Amino acid sequence: MFTKINKYVIFVYKLHKKMTPEAERFNGWAAMLGFVAAVGAYVTTGQIIPGWF
Repeated sequence: MFTKINKYVIFVYKLHKKMTPEAERFNGWAAMLGFVAAVGAYVTTGQIIPGWF
């Protein structure tokens, strides 16, 4: 019936089915917020991660 490859393909399909456009939009928003925070930290302190480097 199902081979090992077919089971993997079905698993990956189900995994990607859960990634909705709303989740991707939120992920992009969080990444942009982190980037802006990193730039702000660098501008104000001169260090990418204040206190570490």
